[in-house]
Amino acid sequence: MNTTIIDFNNYKKNKYFSSHSHALNYEKDLETFDNYVQDHAQFSKDYTKLLQKLQTKNHEFMFPTVLHKYKRGINPVYALYYCTQESLIKYNQQQMYEWVLNLFDDDKWYNKLINSIKTDIANISAFCKKYANISSEYIQSKIKELNTMKEKFKHFLEVFMSLKDWKRDNLKH
Repeated sequence: MNTTIIDFNNYKKNKYFSSHSHALNYEKDLETFDNYVQDHAQFSKDYTKLLQKLQTKNHEFMFPTVLHKYKRGINPVYALYYCTQESLIKYNQQQMYEWVLNLFDDDKWYNKLINSIKTDIANISAFCKKYANISSEYIQSKIKELNTMKEKFKHFLEVFMSLKDWKRDNLKH
């Protein structure tokens, strides 16, 4: 098994060196390669940790009747957002998901949702800032994905925060 790891590392080194033929000397290239591998390894660990610790994946936001409508593994807040939008569009025609809108009347749950989204936005921003200057297509593509997620969370935050006002103005209890 160790031979496989060594062979794979040699393969990566050879691949790296063949794509960087402008190298001045072997020692400098080896140091550059080691930094490249260390950056990717650290990035992978941090990226996995970030995704695993998203506050928006809290079990309090998981509702089987909502989650079953979307792809497996969807962030529960994404599913809540989509279901909320559907509920608002179809509110007068079909009140099947009225309970989803009523979730936002529970101040404790609502505050936890808002704070979870804000925390995830802050954590994603800090992560992206930490890795912004690493010139790796892979890392930059993941940073782009995280920035897209962050923008979605910002949008969800706006919608969820305005939902209470909308309910007060448009629905009679």
